[in-house]
Amino acid sequence: MLEARRVGVWGGRYDLVADGERVATWEKSGWQPGGTLELEGRRYVLRADLMERTCALVGSGGVRIASADRVGRKEDDVNIGQAAN
Repeated sequence: MLEARRVGVWGGRYDLVADGERVATWEKSGWQPGGTLELEGRRYVLRADLMERTCALVGSGGVRIASADRVGRKEDDVNIGQAAN
């Protein structure tokens, strides 16, 4: 089971834990939608527009890994890999 455990009392930092071991860390951005995800020593940025209807997962060098449009609607558009550019 994957669970999120808050790190500290204040802020939006969470450890993602599977079978009792930390597998990733999520930190919510303070002033804008999105945040950062650290997974296996790599840092990813999740960017979203103000209404959080369009999101993009960006890796090192600003390379877009995945994106989602019309999030939260009846039908979402999700693109992964080359199609996400």
